[in-house]
Amino acid sequence: MSDSNLLNQDPDRQAAGAMLYRIGLALFVIFFMLILSAVLPVKLIDPAWQLRLIRSLVNNGTIALIGLVLVSLAPVVHPSEKLTSRRLRIANLAVIASIGFLLIVPLQGLAIWQGLTTFNQAQTRQLQGAKEKIELIRKAVKDSRSTADLQSRLQAIPGPSLPPLDTKQPIEVVRPQLLSMLDAAQGQVRQRSTGLSGERLQQLIQESARVAISSLAFACAFACGAVWPGGSRNLFDSWFSGIRKITRPLLGARGSTGAGRQGRKTANQEYFEQISGNDPRDSHSKR
Repeated sequence: MSDSNLLNQDPDRQAAGAMLYRIGLALFVIFFMLILSAVLPVKLIDPAWQLRLIRSLVNNGTIALIGLVLVSLAPVVHPSEKLTSRRLRIANLAVIASIGFLLIVPLQGLAIWQGLTTFNQAQTRQLQGAKEKIELIRKAVKDSRSTADLQSRLQAIPGPSLPPLDTKQPIEVVRPQLLSMLDAAQGQVRQRSTGLSGERLQQLIQESARVAISSLAFACAFACGAVWPGGSRNLFDSWFSGIRKITRPLLGARGSTGAGRQGRKTANQEYFEQISGNDPRDSHSKR
């Protein structure tokens, strides 16, 4: 009996291979359940939902990656056609995971841009509404003939009601106080700038960089265990081979250009040596 047959019939290896494969599948199930719990309910066009999906994929990607490693090791521990075929099917699906993590970088940029645009528009509308409301209240304060008249005008805007103590005072006493308060409120509104604060913007940049770098790392890691359907090489080697084919002509052309320059430099040097009478070939012939 050959050594390979002995390995296939080894009960310890059979149990270890089956255990690795089952643990890998369990990790896949855990990964998908964590993703589902983070993205439900689905809101495809919502930038906040898109960013939540991206963060969930990156934060839990290690679980799926460990599952892929365990499934890939199962037929190594226990060589069998059954485990090998299952590993190959999962390796084909890993292509989707690798390309998906690769696409996270542009998708994250698009989602952040849409989210910031929506946030700025909403904040601009909010500030504009606050300015218009302050002007309406200011006009009501100036045009009112009594506190009762002012109270009715504020309710029609609608605006904040007068305190009970102010309703008992003459409008001449209440009006300067209210106008001073409106000036202070208007100053606060003008000081508000649209967009994120410096601290929040820095946090956004740091989080975006973390997600982008992690997603690229996950894309390469899954590519190492992914195989195109009908192919034999893993996806990472295919990418690396394609990059080398693209860069090789560029590097070769640069090298040939340098060699040409060196050749021209040598020819020019020999020409000037002949003119000056210091040609080493002449001295050699005289000897």
